[in-house]
Amino acid sequence: MSIRFKVILPYLVLTLLVAMTGVYVVTRLVANSLSERLTNQLLEAGRVVADGIARQEIRQVELARTVAFTNGVAEAISRGDRDTLNSLVSPLAGGMVAEDMIIVDQQGRELLHVAIQEDGSLAAVDRASGLADQPMVREILDSNDPQPPPRRAILENPNDQHYYYYTALAVNMDDRIVGVVIAGSSLNSMLPYLKSVSLADVILYGENGQVIASTLGAQETNEADLAALTLPACEYEQAQAAAGVTQENGIQVGERDYSLARGPLRVGNESVAVYAVALPSDYVISPGSASRNTYVLIFAVAMVGVVVIGFFVSQPIIKPLFSLVRASQSIAQGNLEQRSGIKSSDEIGELASTFDEMTARLQERTQELEKTYHILEQMDR
Repeated sequence: MSIRFKVILPYLVLTLLVAMTGVYVVTRLVANSLSERLTNQLLEAGRVVADGIARQEIRQVELARTVAFTNGVAEAISRGDRDTLNSLVSPLAGGMVAEDMIIVDQQGRELLHVAIQEDGSLAAVDRASGLADQPMVREILDSNDPQPPPRRAILENPNDQHYYYYTALAVNMDDRIVGVVIAGSSLNSMLPYLKSVSLADVILYGENGQVIASTLGAQETNEADLAALTLPACEYEQAQAAAGVTQENGIQVGERDYSLARGPLRVGNESVAVYAVALPSDYVISPGSASRNTYVLIFAVAMVGVVVIGFFVSQPIIKPLFSLVRASQSIAQGNLEQRSGIKSSDEIGELASTFDEMTARLQERTQELEKTYHILEQMDR
């Protein structure tokens, strides 16, 4: 093997090892960093969703209290006066933008039901909602406490077959419950807002683990996607009993992979449902691949640069050695006038100088021997 390769090869091997190690380490660091960012983003998105629903709960409680404490409302409920209730409550519901508002009396009769229509107007709904028979309303009506805490639930409205987040509040008169005010907000309007503030897709699960609302678009209508999103009963119970938001295994919806974090939707002391936040998995994969390719390119260029530098660094060593080799070969063939011609102050220069001096002496001895030979030859004649 040529000495040139013996000098350059260690540079090449060392640079290759450093490059491979560097690419691996940096890529792992980037991937881990992005993975941690994804996890933190998921957990933060989950907290934002919970906070957003809590703010919606506060708004609905304020709306229900405004209606419950409006002069004449409790009396109208106790009398079953629908017209008076409509004249008192409808302006309040319209001014405070109530998407769905229902008033039930002590006997469980639905006295008033107003809802936002598709054109944005508030109108009375003739069809009964059936919410008077729901546990959140019955618990208030059957309570011995004249001022029971609000109750809430996520229920399907039979009028439009959409799910709503409802808050129920007691209406009191003379320290007794005369009825219940129920304020509701459609999940179809809540979830896009929660998605915008959490920067993640939001999924809500019902009691059976089925998806009742999602911002993943029309993809969840596919049966395979529904099966991927649906929670088994045991996982739903675990998520509902969890202390907070926890990261779960990824799922595939459509042709895209998502990372999920689930948590219980608790408002007050009640566990209303289970929600999940989802971020595309390529949030990590795409930047990780781009970073890996970038670092591979950087280290490849660096490796080529080191080889080139090694080549030029080796030249001051290799060229003098080649000159010595050529000079020694020429002298071995009998050309004692050959010199290395190397002029340097390093060890190779000292070696070349010694070699040239040795050659010069050898030439002098050879010339003396030739002279002696000629003399002897003449004497012999």
